[in-house]
Amino acid sequence: MTVRLAKASADAYRAAFTTKVVTQRIGLNGIPDRSKGRLVSFRFEDQSLLLETEMPKMKTKSSAKKRFKITKSGKVKAGQAGKQHGMIKRTNDQIRKLRGTTVLKDCDAKVIKKKYMPYG
Repeated sequence: MTVRLAKASADAYRAAFTTKVVTQRIGLNGIPDRSKGRLVSFRFEDQSLLLETEMPKMKTKSSAKKRFKITKSGKVKAGQAGKQHGMIKRTNDQIRKLRGTTVLKDCDAKVIKKKYMPYG
């Protein structure tokens, strides 16, 4: 079964999945700034050179991939803290409550999603 999209929604869908393109205008005697990403195209216009480059993608921290999972509702799940060592001094009730995973508070989840898992 194929679904046809209206032209406006198809353009919006395509725009959502393309990388951002940045245009720089450089005088003919200037030096281009190549730190902006991969060169897509260039052209001469009005005695200057126009460079179009793709912005580089942000990388997900590999340590965050191993420690956190993002739920379908956008919350961040992490393992319980306080279970690595020292179980002798903890009560059985405390050990039982620390099983499994927990959902992080919104203030912590915001930092994890923005800085460490930008596409999560």
